[in-house]
Amino acid sequence: MILFNFNLIQSIFEGYSRDINQLSTLIKISKQNVIHMYNNDSINSRPFLFSIFTAKNETIVKKISKISTQDKLISCNFIIKFINKYWQETIFLSESNSLSDFYMNKLKSDGIGITTNEYKNFLLEFSKALINGRIRACISDSKIQLENNNNMTYIRYIWRKGLNFSLPQKIIYPFLYFKNNKFPNKLQNIWVKKLQQNEFPVFTIINGFNQIIVAESSPDTTFNKNLVDLLYKWYSKYFLVEQYNNILHEGLFFINPKDALEYQNYIQHKYKNSSLQNHVKSFASKLDVYYNLVRSYNSNIQFRLIPDLKEVGELIYRYRYYKHITFHKQQKYGKDYFQGQPIYLIQPILVSSKKTKENHLVNYFYNIKKNNSTKQYEAIFMNYKTAMLAWKKFRSYTSNYNLPVKPKLTVYNLEDFIKICENNNKIIEKNIIFVPSEDSYLFIKNKRQLDAQSNIMQLLSNKFLYMQIISKRIIWSLTSRQPISW
Repeated sequence: MILFNFNLIQSIFEGYSRDINQLSTLIKISKQNVIHMYNNDSINSRPFLFSIFTAKNETIVKKISKISTQDKLISCNFIIKFINKYWQETIFLSESNSLSDFYMNKLKSDGIGITTNEYKNFLLEFSKALINGRIRACISDSKIQLENNNNMTYIRYIWRKGLNFSLPQKIIYPFLYFKNNKFPNKLQNIWVKKLQQNEFPVFTIINGFNQIIVAESSPDTTFNKNLVDLLYKWYSKYFLVEQYNNILHEGLFFINPKDALEYQNYIQHKYKNSSLQNHVKSFASKLDVYYNLVRSYNSNIQFRLIPDLKEVGELIYRYRYYKHITFHKQQKYGKDYFQGQPIYLIQPILVSSKKTKENHLVNYFYNIKKNNSTKQYEAIFMNYKTAMLAWKKFRSYTSNYNLPVKPKLTVYNLEDFIKICENNNKIIEKNIIFVPSEDSYLFIKNKRQLDAQSNIMQLLSNKFLYMQIISKRIIWSLTSRQPISW
């Protein structure tokens, strides 16, 4: 799609005394053609934005050309240009064809069409507005407001510029912002402690200083924000419901260690010199580290949990067709997608006792021995095969019930499950354990063995690495004209 902007400010045909609506009735356009964009209040004072496609209807061009060859177009005045540049501009998005091409050529021939530099500047400003949040874009069709005129559909949007901000949507919010976003609250603090007690690992990439490697967002380096952009960001944060939030850096955590290693290999291949200097490596942490980073408010850094890609593929194309598997009512999924990291919950089942023949509701629990006592935990499995192995073991020591070979499994996602748990008294009171996959278990087991052998050497290596990098940067800054990124 090619975006093109040209002013139709005061584009009134001289000598054409009929009402503008009569002109609009002449320009009746089918679904395949340019939609009608003329209305009484916009034709004299608004520029239009077109999306250029192939042309089809030549009869419209002939009708317009009969009028336009006899009449002239009037260019916009200074005041209208000033308003469009510094205050607001109305843009229209629609299908386009030979009519728009003809009209643009007519504007150029009369000296009204914009120059190449003006066209480039418009696209640059339009792109900056999209990135900075001044023009809001959405994927959902429900949020797109379509207008219809003479059976022709188009999108009309007011592009606010400069200090022309939208009206406040939450005036009291700024005074309660820091209070409402205090982390952790009482329930969240309990949830953090439960996550700390779990030995469930997530994996990320760190350097030799044990710092998480984050990716830098390209828009931050492409466009420099001026004072108005910074002011709008602050205003949007405190006064608008759909606040503008420009993510500058992204950190990744992985469920599957193999996915983390693949990301590590990509970094080492893409940035060979810096990877060697900074000793890039994978690192296993508990789930509470990820949770604290995600919930700690920082508008410029976003941490994402990358699901087990292999497990997601197996679930979408294989497991979801199993009869004993159902999906949580709030889970978003389809034939080729699944939201979040899959988790499997074994549901209670009503079965009969082999001795008494009476029906009993049997709940699955994961038993763990601690301090000469056994505690029962509600198990959250990250892997289907792990859940099936656990159920097989459960059947072996619960042989007094007629348990089925396959349990009833409910599939949900880890991210939404955490959101439910962190502010729910009933769930927080439960004993919950997150059970990793076999790949994660073997990775942690091997890593602990290697770490036990190289703890002292690793400590000395980190100290040496710090001194080595600092020395190289000092020498580089003294001997090179190129500035170094510290």
